[in-house]
Amino acid sequence: MSVQTSIEASAGEIDGAIGRNKVNATTMVQPPTTRQIWAMVLKAWKDGDLDTIRTFVSPDMVILEPDSLPYRGVFKGPDGYARLYRLISDTWEDLVVEQGQVIGGDDEDALVIEYFTSGRSRATGRRLEREPSLALWKFRDGKVISMTPFNFDTVRIREVLA
Repeated sequence: MSVQTSIEASAGEIDGAIGRNKVNATTMVQPPTTRQIWAMVLKAWKDGDLDTIRTFVSPDMVILEPDSLPYRGVFKGPDGYARLYRLISDTWEDLVVEQGQVIGGDDEDALVIEYFTSGRSRATGRRLEREPSLALWKFRDGKVISMTPFNFDTVRIREVLA
């Protein structure tokens, strides 16, 4: 199962983290901004790139998924992030996560990301179309330390999955 994400708006951020941001005026390497870290982690999630996830996700990172969803619970560190990916992949096929607004500056300790999720339930074959959600991402020392999703309508998601 591959997860598709629409991160076109973040492509420049990824390029900046990889390319333009290598050297500053004093030839010191600049660390990536929080927006660049977020974009790289999202791309790594989409690609199943555990090395990048381990680089930018703190071992203490916590993801809290709502109890009303089948991939409920607390997921810790890069391995928890990868386990959540597998659980979501086992639940949905043809999953597309489109990015909306990103709220927060390059050097903020937190970003709020708007997402729209579409996919087909593996259990029922029913589709979810552009279900809105927000996620609060927090950062410290160049790493993601938490991500908390806020799904708009978990009842609707459960109806599609049940």
